[in-house]
Amino acid sequence: MNRLISFLVLLILLSSCGKLLESSYSNYNEVVEDDAIRRGWIPFFLPKSASNIREVHDLDTNEVWLVFNLDPKDAEAMAKSCTSIPLTEIVYPSQPLPWWPEKLDPNYQGQADGKPEETPAEGEKKEETQAKGEKKEETQAKGEKKEETQAKDNKSEELPDNNTKGKNEKQQEDIKSKNDNDKDAKTDENPQDSETEDQEPEIDQFYQCDRTAQYANGPSKIPSYLAVTEDKKTAYYWRPGR
Repeated sequence: MNRLISFLVLLILLSSCGKLLESSYSNYNEVVEDDAIRRGWIPFFLPKSASNIREVHDLDTNEVWLVFNLDPKDAEAMAKSCTSIPLTEIVYPSQPLPWWPEKLDPNYQGQADGKPEETPAEGEKKEETQAKGEKKEETQAKGEKKEETQAKDNKSEELPDNNTKGKNEKQQEDIKSKNDNDKDAKTDENPQDSETEDQEPEIDQFYQCDRTAQYANGPSKIPSYLAVTEDKKTAYYWRPGR
């Protein structure tokens, strides 16, 4: 629902004022050919391994949103152009775009009693953990019900003969032991094996990348920000509007 609202907001902005312009590039060479770095919409530290580049900028405010893939080997060199900062120190973009990650969306961030608000990714992880716990309890309940049914069946087949009774009791113990072993095997399974959907890599590195621009009244610092995923394969860059 939130993504749909964001998409509708973007459509309204594009149709009403036409100030948001979007560009896409397959690789670094296309960025250079379009002169996008010199024009200031894409940062100078964009690595040459960059691909799937998507950029949006606002002509009125000079705000920029950028996402691209890169070779993990280039992530460290790119980060040297900026200063590492905690998530709490970044300035969020003024508005979300449909493809912008929720962790960098101002609508999903905030403070509550001095503690950072739980992000959607953290909430989903908590719900997933709870669901796994409930599934495990359900499996155990089914196992116990199966044991109870088997016990009743074995009891109904018991005969007065002591030898037959002893055999039935031993058979019941063997069944119970097998069920316990099956239960232990399920408990030891890797939780990741049950996941059916691939999750987006967590964004865990944040940087501030200020640059100095020359204006009529003198030089001025322009703050911008960079976020990199934990696998160092995707980067998000943005420059807040003035």
